[in-house]
Amino acid sequence: MRDIVYSWYKEGKKLQEGDELYIPCEGKKLKMSLYSDLKTLSEKERGKEVLVISHKYKDKTHWVTIKREIRSNSTAWVKKKNGKIEKLSMKRSLEREKILKCMTQDGLNVEEMNNLLDTPLTEEEKKEMEKLK
Repeated sequence: MRDIVYSWYKEGKKLQEGDELYIPCEGKKLKMSLYSDLKTLSEKERGKEVLVISHKYKDKTHWVTIKREIRSNSTAWVKKKNGKIEKLSMKRSLEREKILKCMTQDGLNVEEMNNLLDTPLTEEEKKEMEKLK
């Protein structure tokens, strides 16, 4: 793979979540080649951190874009009838569920758990923790 492709890919990895890198290309052929190579690199990596590679033609210039996203199975978006898009998050992530289960198995009480967690236990979580004891 060409050094320039890998260099742009590394720059994309440095982006903050939601930031986009626009790479101008001299012609459609170069744009599609760069797009294809970057896409191949990004598909080799799997996980939460994702680089979204796309291409477009705007203002008489061919562009390849790299956007950094963090994807989570506990987050989705809902498009309403009026066109408004709203973020939808699960009440409890799977990670938090695992952490709570381990804390319960280790014999921690609610106060000790709340001191260690970013957000206090919900009433629902407290009830579930009592069932596990």
